[in-house]
Amino acid sequence: MAYNVRITFKPANVQDYFYKITFVAEEEQFEVPVYAIGYRPILNLPDVVALKPTAIGVRMYKALALHNFGQATAFFVTQCKPPFSVEPERGVLKPHATMEIKVICTPNCLRGYLEDDIFFVCDDIRLKVKVSCEVVEANIFMHDSKISFGEVFMNLQKQEIVKITNKSPYTVNFYWSLYRSNAIDALEKNRLSGAMEGMTNLMRTRHTKLEFMNIIDAEGHNTVIEDQCKKAKQELDEKWRFLYKNEVFTIIPNEGVLHPNQTLEFMVVFNPKINDYYSSWAYLDIGGKPERLPLALSGVGKGPVVVFNTNTLNISNVYMNARHEYQIVVKNDSHIPATVVFRGGKTEFGGDIECVPTTRYLSHFDKCKSFVIKFSSSVQGQFVEKVQFTIEESTEIIHFLLM
Repeated sequence: MAYNVRITFKPANVQDYFYKITFVAEEEQFEVPVYAIGYRPILNLPDVVALKPTAIGVRMYKALALHNFGQATAFFVTQCKPPFSVEPERGVLKPHATMEIKVICTPNCLRGYLEDDIFFVCDDIRLKVKVSCEVVEANIFMHDSKISFGEVFMNLQKQEIVKITNKSPYTVNFYWSLYRSNAIDALEKNRLSGAMEGMTNLMRTRHTKLEFMNIIDAEGHNTVIEDQCKKAKQELDEKWRFLYKNEVFTIIPNEGVLHPNQTLEFMVVFNPKINDYYSSWAYLDIGGKPERLPLALSGVGKGPVVVFNTNTLNISNVYMNARHEYQIVVKNDSHIPATVVFRGGKTEFGGDIECVPTTRYLSHFDKCKSFVIKFSSSVQGQFVEKVQFTIEESTEIIHFLLM
């Protein structure tokens, strides 16, 4: 025997409804679920979004017009994994309204063909869109990988030019890095993060005075410190870059943008501080290249060049215990000033040597000045004494022979 049952539904509002109707018979009972579905947002989305090929670190996107054909407002959230993203990540779309969204790919490594799913979640509706993008290496190259400045006088500057050319169709960002790779950057960030954690632990113990002044209790103090540490770590991880910095080498510009089919000139400045050999490595982190481009820098800091008017002062025969005076001239043969200081001390053959004055300043305008050397000896016989001076700027020792 069969019975027909008519169910009448009179909703009070436009919404989803759910009921269970229970039928009871002599020997059993059973339930029949009844659903009534209200208005739904209907979003028009393509099944597949294919982006144009892009290079490493270069943002590629495709704009889509998202239209709501339904009778209900759409509150949507997007879900996807890097390097893909959607802008905006979430939104509200009224019935029959349209908005523009961007499907974006920003690859951080050379992986050929990328493919993934993007989900649009709207209430209990989950829409899937396949997205794909090809990653290529950009035709970008540096004309030189090594610059040698040779000898440069201390505290003066020498400039060289290094060029980089972008023959690709991509606009790329660049900056000069202190380290060779992102892996080394990550290690350095971990080290700094550990130092921050140690500082946080130290600051947690400094709440007693604040409690005494009735400013904040220990729990509140720890909360503030932990929040500050968390923000600092997040900024370190997301925004911090180890830009190239060196005491004597400078690269201008240090960061910027390189446009398609453009050649950019970098000015590299060498400014030595002391009389020494300098070397350094700078690494250009630029979009479109899987690895940073190295640049070797080297140069020699040169101190003032000071010479005597003679290498040997032959004074022939002198009387014992008598004081004799001789004039010696020093000349500055360089383009930077020099301070020449007499080095006294014990002599090799027992003679007594004095110098008046003990110091002379030689500018690059007033190049020549003289010292008066006073000599006496109580020892009979031949002698050869080395009279030494120090160039203060470079600590170089110069001398002439007195014999």
